Amino acid sequence: MIELPKQFDCCVIDFETATHYNNSACSIGMAFIKDLEIVERFYSLIQPPGNRYAQSNIRVHGITSKETATAPTFDEVWPQIESKIISTRYISAYNSQFDMGVLLESARYYGIEVPEFKTFDAMFFNPSYRNQTMKLSALARQFGFTFEAHNAMADAEVTAKILIETMKEYRTDDFDEFLKRYQIFVKPISRFNTTTANHFKPKFQKFKKALKITDINQVPPKEEFSGHWLQDKNVVLTGEFETGKDELMMKVRYHGAILKSTVSKTTDVLIEGWQDPKYQDENGLVEKQRKARQLVEEGHPIMILSEADILEQM
Repeated sequence: MIELPKQFDCCVIDFETATHYNNSACSIGMAFIKDLEIVERFYSLIQPPGNRYAQSNIRVHGITSKETATAPTFDEVWPQIESKIISTRYISAYNSQFDMGVLLESARYYGIEVPEFKTFDAMFFNPSYRNQTMKLSALARQFGFTFEAHNAMADAEVTAKILIETMKEYRTDDFDEFLKRYQIFVKPISRFNTTTANHFKPKFQKFKKALKITDINQVPPKEEFSGHWLQDKNVVLTGEFETGKDELMMKVRYHGAILKSTVSKTTDVLIEGWQDPKYQDENGLVEKQRKARQLVEEGHPIMILSEADILEQM
């Protein structure tokens, strides 16, 4: 199948949310790159479902229900978003699991079918910083950029500038070539796991004693995985996994990760598995998932991955 030329090389997208639920988008910013220049921008306030806000989110971005009382809902602004997405070769975001999750869950809330498109995470775009998970504001300072953090348009624009400066630093203007050369993980939007992997139910072994995280962290990483991006990252698992939770924790440890039992500001990665429905809220989230999403909204660069995602990246 021949792919038709696209109007834009890349679009960086950023959402702010009204609550810790992914379907509560309250603003969107999009910055469009063509030939290493930002050639177009799109920004809109969005009225979240019920125009409800959590005070913790208001403290982050400053948007209130008063400002979005007359704003379009996600389904009303979607035609403009979709027309730009289908005109763009790659869609990116800084810590893309969060923003793509907001897009998908907001679309799902309104019964919208999202077209297929290719994504990559801008947090790992620059080879010099790939093994570091840092806030967008910290990475922007490395490039000499200042901006208004937690403003969706400002976040999208500064991320686009970082992509452009990185491409210039490595002397290329071809996103396809750069992504391939530096083995940057490109994923179709249909592969994103936005809430919980509920497509299987684990078979629990009643008498099997689970490994202790403290014991797993005493296991030395395997030399063959030295330098992997998981090295020295704080990783939390939640739920049950087809691979088996103990086995998955060992795999992650072999790649140099440090296993943790709780989500905090120092968490780098949250791996989500099947969750027992009795612990889920109305959006299918359990406490660790809610905590991680709240911290991401506050600007902490926590990667939220499915079992399939982490296995592929290992």
